[in-house]
Amino acid sequence: MKSSLVNQPEARLRWKFMKFDINKTFPYPVLRPGNDDFLESEFQCDVDISVHQGEGNNHSKAEFIVYCLTSSEDLSSLIESGKACYVAVVSCRSTYLRISRSSIKSEFSLVVPASDIRDEVKVDFFIVATDTVDQFSPSDVNPEYGSSTFSLEPGNVLAQDEPYVFYFDRELIKPVSSVFDIVVNEQLEDGAWQLDLNSDRVKISVSRATKESLDFARASKEHRATLINSLYFAAVLYCVDSIQNSPEDYVSYRWCEVFRKQAHNQGLDLEKQESYILAQALLKNPLNLLTNYVFVDR
Repeated sequence: MKSSLVNQPEARLRWKFMKFDINKTFPYPVLRPGNDDFLESEFQCDVDISVHQGEGNNHSKAEFIVYCLTSSEDLSSLIESGKACYVAVVSCRSTYLRISRSSIKSEFSLVVPASDIRDEVKVDFFIVATDTVDQFSPSDVNPEYGSSTFSLEPGNVLAQDEPYVFYFDRELIKPVSSVFDIVVNEQLEDGAWQLDLNSDRVKISVSRATKESLDFARASKEHRATLINSLYFAAVLYCVDSIQNSPEDYVSYRWCEVFRKQAHNQGLDLEKQESYILAQALLKNPLNLLTNYVFVDR
């Protein structure tokens, strides 16, 4: 019979605020990175974050899709038998949000209002006992424990991965192209454009006739796909090159902060990876837009 601990918020309080501390000791083996309680097994987790727009920012939802994987057959058996579960805890210091979700499935999700998170957000990952286990005997436990059999209580942390930290604000809900403003420069010829990076938003200057054409293009999915793969891709590429070549010149500007935080959230190295690779990732592989809306047989 499965324990009801998973559905009891008061029971979660015993483990939901536990911080990742490689030096913390337990009276039983805990599977953690950089720790040798288990000699051969691993526990690895990842998370994807997506924002689903509603009517206005207050109705937007942030979804955390969590992926957990352990090579420990002993822990997997506890989960399959209902005596343990995977747990993810999402916390945000700026808004005091702490929310957890448990599951016996290795892939599950949490959804929170986008207005409830901002700045630094952390996701912690665990495997937690949900029932009493009288004789827990991992096959690859470190001999230093002496005894190979352990007693577990509901709420005991059995595995923990390093937390995932990312940055979130309203600008990061939007595509990176949203940091650009298209403005008129009467001195430019039609079709020509210039960039100005020296403000919180990047200014793309064009002639009046060109701006009218671009404003018209943004109203169509097909035309917008072409625009993102031409003007915006080139602009993002130039911004990335500028950050890489002169990082101190732009660090105080809002657009640079958005680039850095979006790169961090995607696991990108803004200083070391090739600029064209970074530009594609920051624009969410824009060639797909052409494939979906332009390169189609009608």
